[in-house]
Amino acid sequence: MQDSKFVRYITQKEEENFEDTNGANGAGVLTYEELIAMATNKYNALIAHGYWGAKSISEQKIVALTDRWSPSWETLSYPRT
Repeated sequence: MQDSKFVRYITQKEEENFEDTNGANGAGVLTYEELIAMATNKYNALIAHGYWGAKSISEQKIVALTDRWSPSWETLSYPRT
């Protein structure tokens, strides 16, 4: 299962690292080991707070709209044969 907050966090860290290594400040390179440690910490924090796998705002809207406009199976009537 992909978690949107986790993906956004890792993408941000990768972009910050790219900017740091290619920018004017030359802050240094984030190693894969450091990135893995940061990812593990973020994953553990999301799990601990119950946020892992939570739907994004857009996913919540889609579910709400689908529920609103989908017929309930209980209200459908079929002709008896």
